Amino acid sequence: MKSFKIFLAIVASAVIGATFPALNAEEQKNNLNYDYVDSFSEGLCSVQKEGKYGFIDKTGEVVVPLIYDYVRIFSEGLCSVKKGYKWGFVDKTGEVVVPLIYDEVYSFSEGLCSVKKGYKWGFVDKTGEVVVPLIYDEVYSFS
Repeated sequence: MKSFKIFLAIVASAVIGATFPALNAEEQKNNLNYDYVDSFSEGLCSVQKEGKYGFIDKTGEVVVPLIYDYVRIFSEGLCSVKKGYKWGFVDKTGEVVVPLIYDEVYSFSEGLCSVKKGYKWGFVDKTGEVVVPLIYDEVYSFS
């Protein structure tokens, strides 16, 4: 069983491309104690532990705390995150830049993101400002 855990730690290191140069092999294995490790997007990798998601950088440092129920990949420097039933966006430092008040969101494209509250859609910019009112039954992303 111990050899399997070491093998898993090595595989996880290869998957996330992270090394922890200041730590010995045993400490590295213990620091890779996540239930799920995704691939890198814009320099950060989503990780999950005990049902909560966050992000680490390539050194393995947690940069977005593992407090979210779900996360998606970064797009244009922001990532959609979910807590409870509401979505919002965080930046690469973990700061909430679009409040978690939306029922559904998509990724940013050309600086705008479609968001849904109740049954209506609209668009917000990267500061969370509503730039197209949430009055539409359906919207499409810019491309």
